[in-house]
Amino acid sequence: MAAFIVLLGTAIVLWGAWGYVLMRFEPSISGIVVRALFSLSLGLALLATTITVGLFVHLRRRQMPASRQEVGLIARQALLVAVFVVVILNLASWRLLHWWNIVLLALLFFMVELFLMSLNRRPQLHRQDKVA
Repeated sequence: MAAFIVLLGTAIVLWGAWGYVLMRFEPSISGIVVRALFSLSLGLALLATTITVGLFVHLRRRQMPASRQEVGLIARQALLVAVFVVVILNLASWRLLHWWNIVLLALLFFMVELFLMSLNRRPQLHRQDKVA
């Protein structure tokens, strides 16, 4: 439970950092450094928030804390969501966002998740050394 509270506090601090970047810098006249700070702070805040929400939903549905493997799965899916949102917002800021970009990007992220899930389900072949 302490780790959950620390993660929640981290998410709040990261949202504060994103708010600071948003209020302090003018995005239309700022350079690439400010855009990178904006994207990085937003991505990290989204990552921490989605991990927190994912762990909370897991706790509510299963009535037990998540195992280490389940935390890894939640973190991976949260990372994909955060990167998806940041890429969509960057495409919109460059005026390249169209509905087909969103569909193609969503399919790409879906295929990446399916690929990563298939890696976890493959049986591990253990080499047994014969003692002669």
